[in-house]
Amino acid sequence: MSLAFLPLDIECCFVTTAILPVFKGSTLRGAFGHALKKVACTLRNQQCESCLLNASCAYALIFATEKLQESRVSARPHPYILLPPSEEKREYQPGETLRFGLTLLGPATGFLPHIIYCLQEMGNSGLGKGTKRQEGRYALSSVSVAGKTIYSGEEKRLSAVKPEQLALAPAGDTASRILFSLQSPLRLKFENSFLRRVTFLHLVRAALRRIHILESSYGDPHLSYDFKRLCATAEQISTAADSTRWIEYQRYSNRQKNNMLFGGVMGELSFTGELDEYLPFFRYAERVGLGKQTAFGFGQIGIEVKP
Repeated sequence: MSLAFLPLDIECCFVTTAILPVFKGSTLRGAFGHALKKVACTLRNQQCESCLLNASCAYALIFATEKLQESRVSARPHPYILLPPSEEKREYQPGETLRFGLTLLGPATGFLPHIIYCLQEMGNSGLGKGTKRQEGRYALSSVSVAGKTIYSGEEKRLSAVKPEQLALAPAGDTASRILFSLQSPLRLKFENSFLRRVTFLHLVRAALRRIHILESSYGDPHLSYDFKRLCATAEQISTAADSTRWIEYQRYSNRQKNNMLFGGVMGELSFTGELDEYLPFFRYAERVGLGKQTAFGFGQIGIEVKP
């Protein structure tokens, strides 16, 4: 058993003016949640925890994640990953395009028709500022997987697609140096504080924990590896270069009705040492992200290996 993995590439065309924040992950996540509840929720006044339909509900599965039994992790991870556009453009005119990614994990891949309908509803409601004035509205142009269009806004027909199966696999190569590109803010906590300098050990711990919680929840619950030994060995790996910096973004919290700052570490890191056995874990993490707020698009990494 392995983790079902379905990466969607989404293209939208604005039909009204849109004003979006620099980092668009929070805006997309909020719109996604509202639209999915509208699409999926049948019993409007029920709490997800007590609803008789929650076992078969797309919204309950994807957003209303419950506490895991016999686990140190507070809740089941959200079975999706948002990949907001890297562009910092804020104002879009009618006819301009917005592209972003949405990866579905595990049982969420079975709700693909709900997700397509949800993406359409997001466009009808609008993104960003002024949605009550009909601003930020878009038409869903296409949804693709690995370059193949599975849904066209013109034809409005969804093609069948089979999810990938993501699993830890032998690296098949060697590495004495790894370059990490932290492509979106990486939020790692240690002793109740967010790290502003990241070591190889921090990255290893984050990758091992991310893989464990995803596999325990949606993939192979019997997957095991020697966490203590891998972390002990990771302490011996040297940092060759560090050009990272802390980046802060502002987002509006609908729950707290206030603007909030949230950020993380971005930039590049390189490490040297005996790295071969860590490659499978980091290649897995390239697909699913690391740290907190991956549902917003944080924690996206890329690695480059040198023998």
